[in-house]
Amino acid sequence: MQSVSEGVAHRAPFISLKLRNPEDHFQNLSSQLQQFVISNGIAVTADQLSVDFYELKNLIADYHQRYR
Repeated sequence: MQSVSEGVAHRAPFISLKLRNPEDHFQNLSSQLQQFVISNGIAVTADQLSVDFYELKNLIADYHQRYR
């Protein structure tokens, strides 16, 4: 992971993960979606997870800090 940032879209908080080498992870994506991921990263929400957004944010921040 290159960087982690937060945002809000449609009143839902999300975390954006910028990947170091995004090309290694999206072989099956359309070229338009590939360009989006390269430019913006991958947005992650806690909507479908068993943890809330703030716990997800802390887990990702801890991981990013540890494995830069």
